[in-house]
Amino acid sequence: MLIAYYSLTGNTRRFVARLVPPADRLEISAHKRATEPFVLVTPTYNFGNVPATVERFIDNNAGYMVGVIGAGNRNWGDNFAKAGRIIAQQYDVPLLGMIELAGTEEDVKTITERMRELE
Repeated sequence: MLIAYYSLTGNTRRFVARLVPPADRLEISAHKRATEPFVLVTPTYNFGNVPATVERFIDNNAGYMVGVIGAGNRNWGDNFAKAGRIIAQQYDVPLLGMIELAGTEEDVKTITERMRELE
């Protein structure tokens, strides 16, 4: 399954690299278009916000989004991976997981299993 992701610091990019092969990755920008169903991996910025680039990408591609994974830092408390929760609720897609920074091997295993259930 295609994984569309946004990464400024490289954490979500490193996580996605452990999740799927290169052919199944799409590093997003505001103007990229998806042509098949995808799971979105998004960081959370500014203490709980969806990055603006991710918002613009979703505006152009929401019809293909089948799930979301939120990323963040547990130091943010209730705002940890909040962008994923916001998107899941707003677009009525499943939240497949919340990862800290680049995720753990257990995160990779769990999310891979959840993605298989979507296929």
